[in-house]
Parts: sequence; C-alpha cells; structure tokens
Amino acid sequence: MPLTKEMPKSMLKVGGKPILKWIVGNLKSCGIHEIIIVTGYKQDKIKEYFGDTVQYRYNPFFKHCNQVGSAWFARNDMNDEFVYIHADVFFDVRILEDLLKRTEDICIAVEPREDFEEEDHKVLTAENHVREVHKETIPHEAAYGEFLGMVRFSKKGAGFIKSEIERILQIEGNLDKYFSFSINRLINKGLEVHHCDISYPWIEIDFPEEMELAEKILPNMKLAN
Repeated sequence: MPLTKEMPKSMLKVGGKPILKWIVGNLKSCGIHEIIIVTGYKQDKIKEYFGDTVQYRYNPFFKHCNQVGSAWFARNDMNDEFVYIHADVFFDVRILEDLLKRTEDICIAVEPREDFEEEDHKVLTAENHVREVHKETIPHEAAYGEFLGMVRFSKKGAGFIKSEIERILQIEGNLDKYFSFSINRLINKGLEVHHCDISYPWIEIDFPEEMELAEKILPNMKLAN
C-alpha cells in the first residue's frame, strides 16, 4: 500500500484519527488501560503519537516475522486474561464489548457470512466450537464466517497461547505464521475454542479501497473518543 511508505498501516487515518488511536480508545472505554503495542516498521511514528500512554514491545525482526513472531515479543505479558487485536482492524466498540462478556478460556470474534475474499481468514465450526481458522484450506461453502483478528483469553487461556507461541518460535523456529496458526495448534491439541458472533461494522485495512470503505461505514459505527 503506497500510503505506508511514510508510516505504519495502523497509523493511517480514518475520520481524522489513526486506526490505532480508535483501537486504543475502544479498549479504554471498555475499562482496559494496560495496553501493549508490539511495534516494528517505523515504530517512531507510533511512539511519538502515543507517548507514555501505552506500553511498547519492539520486534526488531519485523521484516522477517508474521503475526506469531510479533506476538512472541509480548509473550511475557501473557500472564493474565487479555485481548489480542490486530492493529489494522477498524471496528465498532460494541464488538469488543460483546467479546469481553465471554467467559470461555479462548474466544475469537467472528462475523458469520457466506461470501469471502481471497484475503479473508475463514472460520470452520462444528457443534458451536471453532474447528479451524485459515485463509486457504477452508472451502468458501463450508466456512461459517470470517475471523476479525480479535481474541479474548482467560488467565488459563493466556497460559495456553503463551506456551504455544514459545514452542512455535523457540523450538520450531517458525517466524512467518499468522496468529491463527497458533489457534489451530491449540484446537488440534484438543482445547476448546469458542466464537463470539458479531453483527456490528468493522473492516480490516489491507488495500487503499478499504480506507475509502472505512470512511463510508464510519457514520454507522459506535466508537470511543
């Protein structure tokens, strides 16, 4: 995306504010004030904007890592319940409010739908549990919905995901995996992963046209200031 030559994608503005600012505002409005941002590309832009209002964990290998690699740098913060959120997701605060009401050890936010794009992380379910989250291996017609890139972990769930991320990185050396890879690994080990169905507006920003769409859905969204 040409716009990211000067700044991280999470700092692109929607409605006059960076996407990450909206995320931080939504978190604080839900009572979450211990906020940790894993930085990488042009981290100075993020640190200059937020100052000491949030905490930072720097990933110096961002050019070679995917989401699990970045999450590894925050592994030592995964000692209690927490919410994991992709920094390029612009979302209605009610999505987060609903997700935080869930009490399961691991619960992912999912939008039930039938039409998908190539970039979508599709979700396969059975008996009200998540069976797989993947971009490629799940046929469109079999998918239940799309993963938003948001997960709530209980304290117990945090321990599970921390251990799995450490195994993926430190033992297996896999740097290039999506976060959904770690979720799938937990599922394959027999752990229950639940889904919180959402119906409020959201969009993941990957392409310039999605920035335009974000501006269009903005008036229909409930957002924290």
